[in-house]
Amino acid sequence: MKTAEALIAIVMSLIFLVLVFSYVPKAGLPESGLDILAELRADQGFRDCTAIRDINCIDEYLDYNIPMKYSYKFFVNSSQQPRPAGLSEKGVMIESTIISGNASIYDPAVITLYYWREPRHLT
Repeated sequence: MKTAEALIAIVMSLIFLVLVFSYVPKAGLPESGLDILAELRADQGFRDCTAIRDINCIDEYLDYNIPMKYSYKFFVNSSQQPRPAGLSEKGVMIESTIISGNASIYDPAVITLYYWREPRHLT
């Protein structure tokens, strides 16, 4: 009887160790992305920057809203931009939205944002 209890305890211990050491936490981006552009497209200041294609202004909004542990690139065009060269095939999240303009300007712009987990350097 004591041998059976010892065997059960050993098997349970081994199962526990296998489960604990086989768990690998997912690093990187959340599965659904950060939804940066979904939040920013409701911001009138961001829409104004986009309507006049002010790249520095757009970059300031993105820099403020994207966590520092992510690097990013973005493009503003009147049509969809192909994926830029030099980006890794793994771990790059892509968001895109269309801003039709603001109250006084109708000039649709497509903003495409690429971001990945890599700390940004302060400049």
